[in-house]
Amino acid sequence: MNVLRASCSIAAGLMVALGSVLSGTTLYVAPGGRDSWSGTVATATGNGRDGPLATLQGARDAVRRLKQRGPLTKPVSVLFREGIYPVPEPVVFEPLDSGTAAFPITYAAFPGEKPVFSGGRRLSGFRVLDGVWRLKLPGVAAGDWFFRSLFVNGRRAIRARTPNVGKYHHVVSKAPAVKDPATGEEKNRDRTAFVYSPGDIKAWRNFEDVHLVVYDAWATSILPIANLDERNRVVEFATEGIWSMMSWDTRYYVEHAPDALDAPGEWYLDREAGELLYRPLPGEKPETASVYAPVLEQMFLLRGDRKAKAYVEHVVFDGLSLQHTDWTANIAFARRAGAVTPYEITDRPVGYQGTQAAYPVPGAVQLTDTRHCAFRNCEITLVGNHAIALGDGCKDTTVERCHLHHLGGGGVKIGSAPTRTGEALAERNVVDNNFIHYAGRVYRAAVGVLILRSSHNRVSHNEISDLTYTGISAGWDWGYGASSAHHNIIEHNHIHRIGRGHLSDMGGVYTLGISPGTVIRYNLIHDLHCYKYGTTALYQDQASSEMLLENNISRNCQTGGYTLHYGRDNIVRNNIFALGVSHQISLGRPEDHHQLAFERNLIYYVDGNLTGHKWNKGTFTADRNLYWDAAGEPVKWGAQSLEQWREETKRDLGSVVADPQFANAEKGDFSIPPGSPAHKLGFVPIDMSKVGLYGDSQWTSLPSQAEVMPMEPTPDIASFADDYEGTPVGQLPGSFRVHGEIPGAGIRVTDRVAAAGKHSLEFVDSPEIKADYNPHMTFEQTRAKEGVLRATFDVRLEEGAMVTFEWRDWFGGPIKSGPSLSMKADGKLVVKGQELMTVPHGKWMNLDVVCGLGSKRTGTFSLTVTPSGDEPRRWDALPCGYRKFGKVNWIGIISAAQTDTRFQIDNFRLEKVDEE
Repeated sequence: MNVLRASCSIAAGLMVALGSVLSGTTLYVAPGGRDSWSGTVATATGNGRDGPLATLQGARDAVRRLKQRGPLTKPVSVLFREGIYPVPEPVVFEPLDSGTAAFPITYAAFPGEKPVFSGGRRLSGFRVLDGVWRLKLPGVAAGDWFFRSLFVNGRRAIRARTPNVGKYHHVVSKAPAVKDPATGEEKNRDRTAFVYSPGDIKAWRNFEDVHLVVYDAWATSILPIANLDERNRVVEFATEGIWSMMSWDTRYYVEHAPDALDAPGEWYLDREAGELLYRPLPGEKPETASVYAPVLEQMFLLRGDRKAKAYVEHVVFDGLSLQHTDWTANIAFARRAGAVTPYEITDRPVGYQGTQAAYPVPGAVQLTDTRHCAFRNCEITLVGNHAIALGDGCKDTTVERCHLHHLGGGGVKIGSAPTRTGEALAERNVVDNNFIHYAGRVYRAAVGVLILRSSHNRVSHNEISDLTYTGISAGWDWGYGASSAHHNIIEHNHIHRIGRGHLSDMGGVYTLGISPGTVIRYNLIHDLHCYKYGTTALYQDQASSEMLLENNISRNCQTGGYTLHYGRDNIVRNNIFALGVSHQISLGRPEDHHQLAFERNLIYYVDGNLTGHKWNKGTFTADRNLYWDAAGEPVKWGAQSLEQWREETKRDLGSVVADPQFANAEKGDFSIPPGSPAHKLGFVPIDMSKVGLYGDSQWTSLPSQAEVMPMEPTPDIASFADDYEGTPVGQLPGSFRVHGEIPGAGIRVTDRVAAAGKHSLEFVDSPEIKADYNPHMTFEQTRAKEGVLRATFDVRLEEGAMVTFEWRDWFGGPIKSGPSLSMKADGKLVVKGQELMTVPHGKWMNLDVVCGLGSKRTGTFSLTVTPSGDEPRRWDALPCGYRKFGKVNWIGIISAAQTDTRFQIDNFRLEKVDEE
C-alpha cells in the first residue's frame, strides 16, 4: 500500500529537506545502516567505516550525543530512507530529546521516499492444509508472544468470529440472580451475565482466548468469559458492563473461537499448539502475501515531566508511516484507592468494558507533557488503538496533513477524562487538514477527533468518514458543572458516512457540557446512519451550553440536522438542515432556563417529520427560519400548523413556510438564486468552497480513492417466545425491559394463576405510581421491517385493570404507532376510539395481532380475541395509529389503571407468518 506517497507533495518535501541540509545539521537513517556509524552521510562509504544509522532509536541517541556537545545552534533534521524499520519496543522521547523554537529537531522522510515503521513481525513459511494457511510460531508456544491482530496484504484480517460479518447473536434474557457464597445475599447479575440461545456459546478449547464482542447503544465491550453454565445457558464475565445486558437490544458475536474459522479472510491463533491459522481470500498466495503480526501496542511515546517542569518540546515528525500495532485487551474500571483515572490498563484478564468514544484507549503515538511538537504529512494505519493521543499537559501541538486510516480506535484524542488544570491541562492544540477514515475497527465507539476535558483547540479542514460512531466529539461533562472544555473551534470539516448502522446515539459533531467560546461553523455533514436511534449532524447532548453553531450544512442524516438533548444559551443560526430521514430538528429535555436561539435556519425535507421529541415544549426562541416539505405535505410542528405554533408559543413570528429554491438539494447543491425567500429572512449563503482538505491535488483527491465502509445489514428479528416457566417466582422477566416500578407495585413472575403450566407474568398497579403508563414493559429486540408479523399472548384481567398493547416505530423520532389496543377498567376493548367488545374479568383469553410490514404494509392490522372456552372473534383492517406504519422496533404492554389492581399475561409469542 503506497498511500503516503500519494498523500505527500514530493516537491514540498524536497524543499524542506534541502532547506535543512543547507541551514542545519542533517543525519541519515537507512535500512542497511548501522547505529554504530555517524549517520552524517546518506550512503555507506566505500571502506564501510561510516554511513547512515539503522534505527529510529539509534537516530534519537545520535541527536542526544549531538546535544551533549553544547546547546543547539542549528535545526537538526534526521532523514529516513525508503524501507521498513522494525520497532521491537516503543521508542520513547524525553525532555532531553527536545529542540528549541529557533532550532527544532525533525524526524522526516527523505524527499520522495516512504519510510515505514512497523510494530510487527513479517511472517512467512506458511504451509497449506485443507485450504488453510498454517504457521508454527515458537514464541507463541513458549508463552512469550500472543497477538490479537493480523495484517494481510495491507488490510486488517478478521479475527475468527461467529456468526460471520454482518450477523449477530442476540441476548435471550437476563441471567437470574444467584446467592453470593461469601455473604449469602442475592447477587444481581444484570451487568455481568446473560442467557444465550442454544448452540451460540460453547465450552471451547483455549477457552481463555475467546471473547464476546457485546454491543450496547453507543459502545461495544470485548469480554472474556469467566464462567459458562451450559445447563442453564448462562454466560458470565469477569467484569461488569456499564449497562444491563438487556438495556439496549444487546447483540454480540463470539470472537476467536477455534471452530469459528470458517470464512475467507479470518484467522485464529492457537496458543496451545503455538500455531497461526489463516483462511485466505480468493487470489491470495502464501508465497507472495505480506503478513504482519504485531509485537507492540504503542510505538512512539513522547513523555515530559511537568512536575520537574521538563517538557518534550519542538520535536517534529514529518512524512513517516507507522503501521502494525495491536489493540489493548484489558482496560478495567479502576476501583483501587488513589486511582487518578477512571480506567486503567491491567494484566488481569478482564477485557474491555465498552465506554463512550472509547476514551480510555491509548494511542499508537502517545504524548504527555509536550510543547510545540508536530506530526506533519504522516501516515498511521493498521494500528489497534487510537492513532494519536495528546494526553495531559500537551500544549500547542499540531497534527496536520496526516493520513490516519484503518484504525482499531479513533484518529486523534485530545485531553483526558479527569478534570485537569494548569500545566496538566491539554490545550491550544491544532488538528488541521487531515484525512481520517475507516476507524473504529476494534473499538466501535471510537471518534475521528475526540476532545475530552481540553480547551482552546482547533479542529479544521479535516475529512472524516467511514466511522462506526461520531465524527468529532468535544466536551466531557454531563451536567452543569464548571466548564472543562471551552473555546474549541470546529470548522471547515467534511464529515460523512458515519455510523454505518453499527451503533446509536451519535453525531457528526457531538458536544457535552458547558463550553463558552466554542464555535462550530462551516462544516459539511451528510450520510449518517445508526443502528436503532439517534444519528444527528449537530448533536448537543447533555448540558451542552453557551456554544455558537452557524453556517453548517447537513443532509441525509437519519435523525436530522440538529438535536439539543438539554442545555442553555446556545445559538443555532444560518444553518441548512436538509433531508433528515425520521425528522429534522429535536429537543430531548425541556428546561426552565433559556435553552437556545434558533434563527435564520433553512429546514428542507421530503420524508419524516419536521420536529422530533419535545421541540414543542422547550424554552427557546425561534425566528426568521424557513421550513419546507418538498413532498408537498403541510409543514407541522407536531400536530400544529405554523399559525397554531406561533399563536401558542409566540415563536417563529418572522419565519416562513416556503421553497428555498435550492439548486439541487438531493445531490448536495444548496446554492440559492437571488429570488429565494431565504434572502428576505437575512439568511447569508454558506460558502463551502473551503471545506475539507486543502493543498495539491494528490492530497485532496485521496478521499475519492478511499475504500468505502459498507453499511451494516439491518437485522430482521421477529421471533421470540416466553411462557415464564423458566423464570423463578418473584423475578423479573429477562426478555423484557421493565419500567416505572415502586415497592409493592411492578411486574414479576407469579404462580398464583397461569394460562398453562405453573407461571405467568403479573402486573401490579397502584395509585402511588404517578404516571398512567407505569408500570410497563417493552420488548425492544424486535427489529422487523418486512413481511407479516404476529404477536399473540394470553391475558387475564382483574377488576379495575386497564391494559394497553402497542407496536411502535419509535427510536430516532416521534412515536409512530402501529397496532394499538386498550382494555378499559369496565372491560371495553377499544382500537382507535372504536369499541370492539367487552372482555371478561377473572378469565383467560388469547389475543392475536397480525400486521403487514414493509412491502406488505397496509396501515391496518387484524385482531382475534379468543376467551377461554369461547369461540374466537376476529376483526380485519383495524387502523394503525400511524397510517404509513411499516416497521416495528418496540412492543409494549402497559398497565394504565393508577388504582390497586392487577392483571396477568402468559405465553407471549412473536413470529413471522405467511401472508393471510
